[in-house]
Amino acid sequence: MARSARQLKLIDIINNNNVETQSELTERLIESGFAATQATVSRDIKELGVTKVMTPSRRYKYVYEHEEKIMVNKFNNLFKESVMSIKSSVNIIVVKTIIGSANSAAAFIDNLDINEIIGTIAGDDTIMLVMDKEESVDGVKKQLASYLYGLS
Repeated sequence: MARSARQLKLIDIINNNNVETQSELTERLIESGFAATQATVSRDIKELGVTKVMTPSRRYKYVYEHEEKIMVNKFNNLFKESVMSIKSSVNIIVVKTIIGSANSAAAFIDNLDINEIIGTIAGDDTIMLVMDKEESVDGVKKQLASYLYGLS
């Protein structure tokens, strides 16, 4: 229970302050009544997925990515690792994946909320995407490729 409460307080401190170091974070936790060492804070940071980003003033601060964003990143990585090809015919896009990965890759595609996709069907290693019209196919293929290959 103490760990959960401490981690919640750590997130609160990070979300409401520009914290630059683990020492500063440790001090703020102690000031808030939590027993904490630098080693404890280091473990909490790793467990929670806390990262450092550069601020506009060119200084670093800790940030906490919400679980939803972390899940999107995990699905994106799975998509990159599992998709073998993206091909199309008329108004249908077929995405081939490694065996057993189609459902997870399809969940990623569904969460992109691409309006031109009117239906998604996933098997074991194949995803079929039905587009609203033939003209949408190239744009959607490019969008999927951007996630697959990291293009802009």
